[in-house]
Amino acid sequence: MRKSTLKSQKAFTLIEIMIVVGIIILLASLAIPNLLRARITANESTAIKGLRTLSTVFVSYRAVNPRYPQSFSELCEKTAPYLDNSWCDGSSDYESKSRQGYIFYSKFGYSGAEATAKFLIFARPERKGLTGNREFEISENGEIIDSSSGIGIGGAAPQ
Repeated sequence: MRKSTLKSQKAFTLIEIMIVVGIIILLASLAIPNLLRARITANESTAIKGLRTLSTVFVSYRAVNPRYPQSFSELCEKTAPYLDNSWCDGSSDYESKSRQGYIFYSKFGYSGAEATAKFLIFARPERKGLTGNREFEISENGEIIDSSSGIGIGGAAPQ
């Protein structure tokens, strides 16, 4: 005679499994927005560092040449490039560069005295709200500005 009672079997009930799944969903709903915010903050910090790098590169270029560069290709195609391979990826698109969720582009085309005295570099999110929330710009004075609010970020680049 075989004894098989349900009480002797060890298993989780459907209610217990549903409670555990509910707790996991609750924890995930609390953690995911924080992770997305952290990613956006990291992308924005990288964009600010990228602008500082480009500003330093533009100033270095101007120290050797009679004017600021008129395209990214001028910075990439020199015998000793001003930018490393991560900026000079060999693509034909020298008007803008995409890095870590931000697109960097410059106002090229200054002529005459303006070409020797001015540059303006922008960084905007590739997908606003997903890769970044703020747009930034830097000019020849080295001050990084939040384009949407007009407020300076601080920490001017070395001139």
